[in-house]
Amino acid sequence: MTSPATPLRIEWSRLDPRLYEDMIAVLLSNLHPTVVRTDGAGGDGGRDVHFAGPAGLEIFELKSFTGRLTVHRVTQVKHSFGRARENSPVVWTVVCPIDLTRQEQDKFTAITTESNIECHWFGKTWLDAQMAEHPGISRYFLNDVNDEIIQLAKELGHEQAALTGGLPDAIGRLRVLMDRCDSLDPYYRIDLATDSSSGAVSASLVPRYVGAERDRPITHPDFP
Repeated sequence: MTSPATPLRIEWSRLDPRLYEDMIAVLLSNLHPTVVRTDGAGGDGGRDVHFAGPAGLEIFELKSFTGRLTVHRVTQVKHSFGRARENSPVVWTVVCPIDLTRQEQDKFTAITTESNIECHWFGKTWLDAQMAEHPGISRYFLNDVNDEIIQLAKELGHEQAALTGGLPDAIGRLRVLMDRCDSLDPYYRIDLATDSSSGAVSASLVPRYVGAERDRPITHPDFP
């Protein structure tokens, strides 16, 4: 199957809306790793993601629109903002792969300007930059890497056994596995820990953000 992505470029118009929303929700969790994410069903062609930020509730509205911000889409954005206001957020942000023209920005401003809510539109340029910074997210969602991640877990188990046997080069191989995991898995990373008394080194999978275990539970026997 041909993938709609390369590591640094995503053809947003080819993504299924649900896949887009799942992918961007995980991206936002990676950007806010210490805050619990709650998701809501938008019901108007989008989904909202909530974070309890230090200043109050922050809501991200995920829209998969591409092309231009048509009259119908402006109406959907307006409806989403009205629904978000019911939750009294301090920040409301639309994440959508459209870079607004000046006229479209004026329409967005007209929707939000009378509120006391800090409002943003994160468009295609922002999304492309974030995906370039977090290439493992697009690889995970848009390429078939699940088998490779499971293979990483098997190799991790083998290297763990090598460490127990005292092979000095096993740590170097574990670090290679860590780098590979970082490039493939947006949910977990590999951490190395050294016991101060015995000098023993252990490796484990650690969630990248609060709630990663919920988004992708570890159920495969090859995962440690």
